[in-house]
Amino acid sequence: MRIVAIHHDGWTEHRLRWRLEIVDGRADLEADWSGNPSPWGATFRLDEGPIRSALPLISGMGEDYRAPLDDQEDRDLLIEDGETSIRRHVYGAAFLVEGHPEVKDFIKFWRLLERAIEGSLPADVRP
Repeated sequence: MRIVAIHHDGWTEHRLRWRLEIVDGRADLEADWSGNPSPWGATFRLDEGPIRSALPLISGMGEDYRAPLDDQEDRDLLIEDGETSIRRHVYGAAFLVEGHPEVKDFIKFWRLLERAIEGSLPADVRP
């Protein structure tokens, strides 16, 4: 299984942004945030079990969701597993949940990824 998740904070797209790539349980994280002189990275092991279990949450979604507002969080996701490929893009999720309840499931899935990387980020940028 290969997962690529990219997050931009939205407000400036520079306060915090990160890219996570997971291949067969090995997670490579690159993060950048305002005030940091250069990108920061970490490699760690990640249990894919919870991620695999959550795949049905997003498999039935559409591929692209965009709120009609500026300066919102931007989330890109690619999951490849054998012959299966899932791509999702959600911009401004908080403003889409009411009209697109499936976006709430995407947020639940995304939170799994966020929890997995939070321990790897330096303490001064953890949510």
